[in-house]
Amino acid sequence: MSTNLTAFYVNLRMALADMGRSGVYRYKDESLAGALVSVVQMGLGPKGVEVAVSGTALDPAPETPDARGYLIFQAALLLVGGQQPFSLKTRALQTRIDPMERILTVEHLRRQIQRLETHGDPHGNGGSSCFGVWSDLENALERTTEIERTV
Repeated sequence: MSTNLTAFYVNLRMALADMGRSGVYRYKDESLAGALVSVVQMGLGPKGVEVAVSGTALDPAPETPDARGYLIFQAALLLVGGQQPFSLKTRALQTRIDPMERILTVEHLRRQIQRLETHGDPHGNGGSSCFGVWSDLENALERTTEIERTV
């Protein structure tokens, strides 16, 4: 099933802590799309996901929450990892991107990717899942029947 790249922007902006103000975001939509496409084309994302011929969609798209998370965290790491610490100071304006914030963000993204690789199922191999919603509270407390999972 084909899914437009724009469907992943909300998740990617949250991973990047890019909440925006008045419709203005730190990362342009073109940058987000480029990161998502690059992750898939370079083979860094979940297996089985491909870029559509149009270049504006993934076909097939990630099917599980783990695969989607893996794609998002890899794209976020590409976007954040290449940034250099920056500081600009003039009489009227002072801007600074804290290098420690960037380092902590990169470490967090790497931990999430490692968590998915070791405890999740980002490639659809049938392993256990990190992400998802469990709908059966009784089984969460004391397993009595087969677990139901909604995606």
